[in-house]
Amino acid sequence: MLLRLSIYYPYTLQRKEVHGNMEVMNENIRRRVRVALAERDMNQRDLAERVGMKPQYVSDLLTGRVGKIPSTWARILDALDLELVAVPKGQGKQ
Repeated sequence: MLLRLSIYYPYTLQRKEVHGNMEVMNENIRRRVRVALAERDMNQRDLAERVGMKPQYVSDLLTGRVGKIPSTWARILDALDLELVAVPKGQGKQ
């Protein structure tokens, strides 16, 4: 079973439908990853093994302790009324 969630950098950019700040976007990406794990009957340890990271680092990423979107990207995206989103592969291509 492959993890087929794409998180593009600068991720998939789409127009904001609802105005929000970067923390909301960060949380939306973390939530989408957690949903993808559940859909695949995987846990954080499984993900850590698959991507070659320590389980604690994956936990820190998914709780928001590390891995936030850089503030420079936040300012650029806010200025253009864009947000970062995580979508399954193939759904973000236009």
